[in-house]
Amino acid sequence: MVLSLIELVIVLKVTLGWANNVYEIRDDSIIHRQGIFTLKEDVYTLRNLGSATIQQGFWGKLLNYGTITLSSPILKHEFYLLDVHNPENVAQSFDNNIDDKTKKADTIRNRS
Repeated sequence: MVLSLIELVIVLKVTLGWANNVYEIRDDSIIHRQGIFTLKEDVYTLRNLGSATIQQGFWGKLLNYGTITLSSPILKHEFYLLDVHNPENVAQSFDNNIDDKTKKADTIRNRS
């Protein structure tokens, strides 16, 4: 009985922790909200984003989830988005954002 109660508590903690781990992706930033009883919120700017890569293990490929690594060469820092559903589409949206900013910067340089 005690072992079942402990197992139940662990399953609830893991499930609620996963369910309360949200990434909100905006045009210029990512907001990461996490927590069950206390809410922690981190905001990351996408202005200096250089690349987005995907890491998936066997289960990630099978169940379509993975980790996205966002690199910022200017800040010399990497940001990790963990357990993202459909990471290929999400990473592609970041790559499109990077391409759009590169095209705009080239257009501005060509006008000068």
